[in-house]
Amino acid sequence: MLSLPKNLSVDKSWLYRLASEIPLDGEAVESALCKMGVLPDRNDWRNWLMLIGYGLGAALFLTGVIFFFAYNWENLHRFGRFTFVGSGVIISALAAYWSGLDKFSGKLWLTAASVLTGVLLAIFGMVYQTGADSYMLFASWAFLIFFWVFAARFQPLWLIWLVLINMAFGRWFFVISHHWPGYGGIFSEWIILLPVVVNGGILLIREKTTIIHNSYKEGRWFPRIIAFCLLGGLTLIPVEGIFSGGHGGVWVVLLVMYFVVLLAMIYFYLNVRHDLLMLTLAAISIIFVLTCGFIRVLFEGGTDIGGIFFVGLFILAETTIAARLLLTLSRKWKSHENTNG
Repeated sequence: MLSLPKNLSVDKSWLYRLASEIPLDGEAVESALCKMGVLPDRNDWRNWLMLIGYGLGAALFLTGVIFFFAYNWENLHRFGRFTFVGSGVIISALAAYWSGLDKFSGKLWLTAASVLTGVLLAIFGMVYQTGADSYMLFASWAFLIFFWVFAARFQPLWLIWLVLINMAFGRWFFVISHHWPGYGGIFSEWIILLPVVVNGGILLIREKTTIIHNSYKEGRWFPRIIAFCLLGGLTLIPVEGIFSGGHGGVWVVLLVMYFVVLLAMIYFYLNVRHDLLMLTLAAISIIFVLTCGFIRVLFEGGTDIGGIFFVGLFILAETTIAARLLLTLSRKWKSHENTNG
């Protein structure tokens, strides 16, 4: 049996050609796979455990601060509340600076400072009873930590910021639609376009630049969460048109945006950056819309038990076609990857 030298640099295509021509022992194959990054080595496991430890430590620290205030709120003087949390913000920011934002620990410290900033704003609102709507808290929180978010280039912190922005938009839309009748009408309807543009813009920035992350090798969970929320929300627009006919210029604009986002995702993840999960999300959206349209046409004249059977067959046909296409695409990409290494 042939063994590979430990210092040999190999790539995937070379290994496949070698394995098809001569027998390799298990140790040699495992060593080659570790060098290519397919299998984790000892350093990879150690780094992974350190990341898990840092993450759990930061989460437990922030949870402890929040529960400390929840339990001892009545016994703390207002200056003590501000001093405790304010000191936490300053210490966390300084620790991030000393650790360095290029390190994982520095990014976690800055995330802690960002979360404690929100806690400080909440305490200020409770102590002085400002009476401001909750969207002001989320908007102020997102505004104050934006430069930290931008500097950290840490996807979890960007996700926190994006959640704050969406909560601010959602609460703001609720307030102007129900509490301020004078600001209703066309103005309040068009506000719903803002979160669509913001989320779509963040997804585009994440995929085309390194502003949100340090390298393209980082995990794909962040853009997938954004795509799921964005496409999931826009999918309801054509469904509304199918069952209620749609209404207003805003609905038409959102419908156009749905098709633009859907086609852009299909093109980008099919040709520019291969991502089967993103294409699966697009396929699920199409299946959902087509199924709703089929149900509307089938039950237009009334309810029929037999129609449920045809709906099931239609869904089965759709999912089978989509699964076959995605499977073929996956095999094609894998074959191309094996050929080019």
